[in-house]
Amino acid sequence: MLILLRGRSKWLETNRVIEEFKYLDNQLLLALDGTEYYSSKKINCPHCNCRKHRNGSVTYYHQAVTPVIVSPIKKQVINFPPEFIKKQDGKTKQDCENAAVKRWLLRNPVGQENNQITLLGDDLYSRQPICELALEQEYNFIFVAQPSSHKSLYEWIDFSEKNGEMKIGEIKKYEKGKRRIYRYRYVNNVPMRESEPSLMVNWYEVEIFAPAKNKVIYKNSFITNHELNESNIFKMIVSGRTRWKVENESNNILKNQGYNLEHNFGHGQENLSEILLSLNLLAFLFHNVLDLVNSMYQKVRESLGTRKRFFNDIRALLNYIWFQSWNDLFIFILTEGESREPVNTS
Repeated sequence: MLILLRGRSKWLETNRVIEEFKYLDNQLLLALDGTEYYSSKKINCPHCNCRKHRNGSVTYYHQAVTPVIVSPIKKQVINFPPEFIKKQDGKTKQDCENAAVKRWLLRNPVGQENNQITLLGDDLYSRQPICELALEQEYNFIFVAQPSSHKSLYEWIDFSEKNGEMKIGEIKKYEKGKRRIYRYRYVNNVPMRESEPSLMVNWYEVEIFAPAKNKVIYKNSFITNHELNESNIFKMIVSGRTRWKVENESNNILKNQGYNLEHNFGHGQENLSEILLSLNLLAFLFHNVLDLVNSMYQKVRESLGTRKRFFNDIRALLNYIWFQSWNDLFIFILTEGESREPVNTS
């Protein structure tokens, strides 16, 4: 199953579709995020992680890290093979997202690809072991870095600002007819942690102000190995913000727009739940590929609006009508309403 997921991504690269996603320094942006796809208070297997509640009950669950190629200039995402978060010994030791993403990095070095890739991730990933491993595997990175979890880093940032090393500026933009002011700060070459040896990183912060509302609508800070300067700071800001697409354009769609990712389709004792998740991801990947390259599919999706209606209409039609091909089904959806006379109900 994972070979099929990799194969489709290779096909996109061979046919140069993947070129449309490149943004920062002609690189791909690959967002990482963990998501839960199975939970039960009764059904479990040796690989389940578990949560113990105050009332004594236990919830058994499965999670996975779901990497996706994202771009601020594309609505689609391209999912890569997941890394399952599960008990590795099949006995007692809980697994975690931090350990899972390290396994994913070890299994997926950039050396296997022909593209430069920048990883995007939330504050969980902005730890020195993950950043070092990403660099060893030839990735670049942009990770959220919050003051609450990087005390030493922010002490260095305050020191740099007092010494006049901090660069400060703002950029005014019109976005969808609305004024936005991007206020930013950045500094290069600051130590990531107090203990030695410390990885040297570059840090930036952005605050987006909406004059019409007279309030800040977004604020975040990031660490990266990309050197920061005035010519690339806006694209760095946009790239960092694009991390949200792994949630809104991938995990949220998979859970709420017809794929029913969190539905307990089945569990088994070894790999069944993982196979079912992989099938779901494979379907999502094919739909995104079709949305990128197939004009007929694009027209059908546009005419039906939501993904839920798309799935429901196909399900209903296939219950009652036989179609020789998917193309015939799509033609029927696009033209049948025009060819039929209105029904007289009087």
